[in-house]
Amino acid sequence: MMSRNKQDLYVHSITYEAEEIFRIELRSPVGDSLAEFTAGAHINLHLADRLVRSYSLVNNPSERHHYIIAVQKEKDGRGGSKWVHETLRVGQRVEVSAPGNAFPLNEGAEHTVLVAGGIGITPIWCMIQRLEALGKSWELHYRTRSRQRAAFLEEVSSGQRSGHVHLSFSNETPRAGYDLQRIIADAPEKTEFYCCGPAEMIARFDEVAAGMDATRFHRERFQTEGEASGEGGFVVRAVKSNLDIPVREGQTILQALREAGLDPPYSCESGLCGECETRVIAGEPDHRDYFLTEAEKNSGEVIMICCSGSCSPVLEIDL
Repeated sequence: MMSRNKQDLYVHSITYEAEEIFRIELRSPVGDSLAEFTAGAHINLHLADRLVRSYSLVNNPSERHHYIIAVQKEKDGRGGSKWVHETLRVGQRVEVSAPGNAFPLNEGAEHTVLVAGGIGITPIWCMIQRLEALGKSWELHYRTRSRQRAAFLEEVSSGQRSGHVHLSFSNETPRAGYDLQRIIADAPEKTEFYCCGPAEMIARFDEVAAGMDATRFHRERFQTEGEASGEGGFVVRAVKSNLDIPVREGQTILQALREAGLDPPYSCESGLCGECETRVIAGEPDHRDYFLTEAEKNSGEVIMICCSGSCSPVLEIDL
């Protein structure tokens, strides 16, 4: 995957959206229209100390004068959300990638069921706005810990949307009251399903969807369950750069490449976003990501270098 173009934007506003969640509006410093995007898209924010993080775009895709994201402060995160909450200020410039989309909406579906857990509402809210603009049939099932932690609660449940929206809060409704199996079973034939939420929700979504038409089930994770490959003991051959780079124990491929002076694209460092996807020329990858499909993993043609390793002593990649 090639690194996407970057643009220098400024923080137009920061708004308290919900408990531990800020809504951030980004605009061009000269008032230019921003690059277009589709529902489900994300941008990468290039923060301090080479920190890069992906955030879903939540505003209507028809809006070109700004980008809006929502960032939840993660107590156990790796620094991105903490930096945004504690350091980012209105008027500050920030480097932003052009939008990419690893969670695209099928705009031609007869009916769409959207399932969101916590901050997973961000791409889902963007999808709702697009589906409304198209006059499409949709429904939302949105679960959070509490009403106070529910981002965009007022928007998604207001007015004519209320009949499409099913809300559930952990401190009000027991887990048994949130039944993904029933939600999927009750949907009309040819429905498309989208789920974004914590690992437990995604796992249950995949469990219920097992054996059904996989092309109708789409998910985006923002948490990982496993660990990145850190076994090391192999060599990465960066063919274009004419470099053989040892990957030590405790190191990821991405870390080894950067230590050797290369600067491949990356963002989440968890195998979620797809930004670091790299073509494999020879060798057998040890896949640890959550982005590639099983068919893509079995093909051995690409690898997510931020978290995956190698089953062969030498892994040749297109860098």
